[in-house]
Amino acid sequence: MSPRIGGIARGLLALLIGGAGLGVPTLTGGAALASSSPTPATCTLVQSGPAAEIPDVGTAVVTLDLVAPEPAPILDVDVTVTATHPAVNKLNLRLSTTEAASALAWEGPLDALEPNEANLVDTVFDDEAGTGMDGAEPPFTGPLRPRDPLSSFDGTEAGGTWTLSLAEGLFETGAGGGTLDAWQVTVVYDCDRDLDGVPNLGDNCPASANPDQADLDSDRTGDACDPDLDGDGLANAADNCPARPNAGQADLDEDGIGDPCDEDADGDGFSRGDECPRIRAPFTATGCPVVERTVTARYRAGKEKVVGRLSAPDAAGCHRGRSVRLMRRAPGPDPQLAATRTARSGRWALPRKARAGTFYVVVPREVRAKHGECLVARSARFRLR
Repeated sequence: MSPRIGGIARGLLALLIGGAGLGVPTLTGGAALASSSPTPATCTLVQSGPAAEIPDVGTAVVTLDLVAPEPAPILDVDVTVTATHPAVNKLNLRLSTTEAASALAWEGPLDALEPNEANLVDTVFDDEAGTGMDGAEPPFTGPLRPRDPLSSFDGTEAGGTWTLSLAEGLFETGAGGGTLDAWQVTVVYDCDRDLDGVPNLGDNCPASANPDQADLDSDRTGDACDPDLDGDGLANAADNCPARPNAGQADLDEDGIGDPCDEDADGDGFSRGDECPRIRAPFTATGCPVVERTVTARYRAGKEKVVGRLSAPDAAGCHRGRSVRLMRRAPGPDPQLAATRTARSGRWALPRKARAGTFYVVVPREVRAKHGECLVARSARFRLR
């Protein structure tokens, strides 16, 4: 395996280790993010249909168009009906769709129920109801198990035209007309194709399970299905650093792992705590190459100045713009009298501000990531009289 291909593989491994009217869909299930098996999401459409007269002879037929935001199979159907009729015990009530599914929800005659005894008042036909028609009591408010299971609609498309038909049962005409006062269809459908607990329309990866909706590059395409995880314009398989943008494929040590992903970008064997990550220096405490410096200092009596120069082997990093401190010899700790910074050439100058004594200058140690560990420099002593 080439270093580049091996680096890409290691980078991908590191990433794996290291959100009345038209029916409005609502989410009724969701992901259990703390669980290894999220609960698949379901969505619900609720829509009311128009009222209608129920003729003494013939059938009342009313329809509604249920608009689903996406093609989706039905999981459950309930229908709620309020109807006024002089002989509700003689009525037949049937629900059907353009998918050719049909179910008889209420069927007359119910001989145990006397005419004019009750109407249907907010009756919810629900397969899961504990009470069936044979045990129903007026005014039938609440859940009631239908004559035919509404599960006959399961698996068909949620959208389309739904039809409610009401008529007196065969040979049961003459009871007088009535009204369908209100009706409503509630459809629960499967809106979670990948079963990750996130509805399809809000899922940044609808065909690949990703309950956490992770999106590294914030491009609205989830990491589970994003061909370019870090959004740097390079496909993951060809990217030497798929988890961090690296459009130029920078790889300082040419080990096949892009610099933003490489803990040891300079290949010096010093990763954690490397203060010079782009310069090789494996055997120093900082991970930086050591840069020796020298500084001179002398007093120019005619100018009333102390002048000198800081020198280092590198072109700029350890001598240009560095701090120079003028110190005075004393019985205790040596006090700092003044400070300045070096010019581009490394030269520096300070006006005389002290009386006679012995002096020297110090340039403190500092680490410069692009240049190395610039060691402390101290000049020879000089006297002012």
